[in-house]
Amino acid sequence: MGAERILFSVDYPYQTLDGVKTFIDSLPVNKAEKEAIAFRNAERLLGITV
Repeated sequence: MGAERILFSVDYPYQTLDGVKTFIDSLPVNKAEKEAIAFRNAERLLGITV
């Protein structure tokens, strides 16, 4: 599939953001792929800059 096709999301405010950084950091992928999953893919999809 590839990291460029994955978005990370939480159900805020119903789910807390506790552990999000730990989860992303624990992924067995390189830094660029972590950034893509965490926010870069969403930026591209939504046409925004975070």
